[in-house]
Amino acid sequence: MDMKVAPRLRAGIGQGFFIESSVPKLTVRIRSGQEVRRGSFYGDEKHPTAFVWVDEPDEAPSKELILRVGKAGRYLWQHDAPVELTELFPGDKPIAKLDTRLADWQGYFERYYDPKTPNRFYWGRFHQEGLQLARQLQALLIDRAVIRYLRPIEDRQVRYAPELSL
Repeated sequence: MDMKVAPRLRAGIGQGFFIESSVPKLTVRIRSGQEVRRGSFYGDEKHPTAFVWVDEPDEAPSKELILRVGKAGRYLWQHDAPVELTELFPGDKPIAKLDTRLADWQGYFERYYDPKTPNRFYWGRFHQEGLQLARQLQALLIDRAVIRYLRPIEDRQVRYAPELSL
């Protein structure tokens, strides 16, 4: 009796074995500053048994975009020059959809900010929404660009903390 046993990869002691499937693995990408790391889930697609980080770090993208509102209707900057998101990444529907939300965010600033009374502007809520949009943009462009969020010069807190971390 000749039994051939295919070698199976153990997930960990007491955690069972990996089940190979034809479905592509769910990959997670995380950025910490300029470093990008990848990892994959192994096991059944509904119930993964393990998560494994890839040892070698990925190359960080060289393109750096700054998200900062201004009175001129511009909110995205590259090398101190305003840029259009849809021109940098044409044909990308999720980015085009996010671009309209960023334009609405910029429009809110232009409508409700009054330079005569800057303390009456809702800076906390405004930055909270801006950070959320910046994080979504970073998630969409994780392999193509690094996104930074800067306070506008109209915000009085800019002298203490000009950049807010994502």
